[in-house]
This record gives sequence, structure tokens and C-alpha cells, in this order.
Amino acid sequence: MEELLEVVTFHLPRYENTVKTCKTSPGQVNPTDLTFATKFVAVYLFIKVKGSRPMTYQYLTVDMVSTYSEGERGIH
Repeated sequence: MEELLEVVTFHLPRYENTVKTCKTSPGQVNPTDLTFATKFVAVYLFIKVKGSRPMTYQYLTVDMVSTYSEGERGIH
């Protein structure tokens, strides 16, 4: 898990940049960046909410996501 969190931390600036572009100039967002941001959020949720590798997605529940979203958030 620690290794996966390092990867997420490494890619966080790109994700934040994409979100910033979406907010300020929605028409200027590169589709590749949107795909990246979607994958980033999915992986982040698996690691921080589910606490496991993405391959266990079938066991992620809406309650887990809701509980996490009411608590600490590390992404914007």
C-alpha cells in the first residue's frame, strides 16, 4: 500500500492541475487529462476508502465511499 500511495502522491500535481483547468477553462481540458483524472480518483478511492488494491473493486460499497466523503479528504 505504501508503494501505491507514493505513486498517487507523484501524480497528485497533474490531477490538481487538471481540476484547476476544468474549473477555470472547461473548454480547454485535454480529453487525455480527463481520462487520467478519472483513473486517479478511482485508484485514490480504492486505496484511501477501501484500503486495498484496485483489484478488489467488487467489494467496494457505497457506504464505504459515503463514510469516507464525510470524513477526511485528501483530494479536492
